[in-house]
Amino acid sequence: MTAKNKKIKTLVCILGQTRAQDITWINFNNYVLKSLNADLALCVAEKKTLNNQMYKNAKFIWKHKDLNNFSKHFDDIQKKLIRSKNLDYKPNWKKLFKMKNFWHYTISDMRRIKGSSFIRFGTGTLLIFNRWFLLQKIMKLGLIKKYDRFIITRSDFFWNIHHPTMRNLDPSYIWIPNGEKYGGYTDRHAVLSRTNIYDYLNLLEPILLEPKKLFDLMKSKKNWNLEKYIKFYLNKKGYSKKVKFFPYVMFSVRNKLIKTGFRPGSFSHKHKFFIKYFKEYLSSMIMYFVIGNKNKNYNNFNFLYVIYKLFKNLFKIRLFLYIFFKNKNISQKFDKKFIKDNLEKKIIL
Repeated sequence: MTAKNKKIKTLVCILGQTRAQDITWINFNNYVLKSLNADLALCVAEKKTLNNQMYKNAKFIWKHKDLNNFSKHFDDIQKKLIRSKNLDYKPNWKKLFKMKNFWHYTISDMRRIKGSSFIRFGTGTLLIFNRWFLLQKIMKLGLIKKYDRFIITRSDFFWNIHHPTMRNLDPSYIWIPNGEKYGGYTDRHAVLSRTNIYDYLNLLEPILLEPKKLFDLMKSKKNWNLEKYIKFYLNKKGYSKKVKFFPYVMFSVRNKLIKTGFRPGSFSHKHKFFIKYFKEYLSSMIMYFVIGNKNKNYNNFNFLYVIYKLFKNLFKIRLFLYIFFKNKNISQKFDKKFIKDNLEKKIIL
């Protein structure tokens, strides 16, 4: 078998929870797992639910306790890192609580970190821990040698389009969707390789071992969030020119059973579920129109992003929007009312 025809072994990793899998499983299975001939790993902190297809089809299931006080997890990890690196001091990682504005969305969720004086709510603490926990499992089982590529994603993504093939995503780069960046890089999905998975998942180590250095580097800027921290961290690791983007072809959903006060989304009567982020949905619709749901080796990502921006602006013209929804595939597949309602304030003609 030639190098060109060699099978690329891919592991898709779901982080956190298998939420909304009752809505997303069929398309996720078709457009991601089967399309990429990939294995599935769950790295979660939840109780297994009945008829959960992700559990039934996962090759690996790694579970950890979702503690109310995450400082215990962080302290335990710090002790392990100190021993492994033969350090003779214990850094005060809680120094980072002094970071103002949105940084506490990432590190000092009051419910999860004991000792925080902030009252704002966030899930970044858990998201950073999940990545570290996943990395430990991958390293322990030697999966970096067994798999060529790794996809870090979430279960509540609804896919109408095939995931880009691994042959179209250069393994020397970290690949993420082109959207929902919030000043940094989206944390919702990433495609990694053997050469960069360790760095990408190891967001926690500098927090626990170099908090003073981290604080000094970050204190001059405000409004920190997880997305900004990921970009900052990767730049410091030398990835400023080693991150590339592919179109946002999927969108996040929520069923009625999932209760949340953070980004609850809007209910779609057409789909019978909640759509969490309009921009994701809009991008997914445009890419479906341009690419379709056939398993194509689409790879001109810059061109596709230009097309997305063009359509996004043309939708401000009511006539263009009207003509666009004359397409039967689009009108059948997507919620026209939801799109129009969200674009109404942006219509200029």
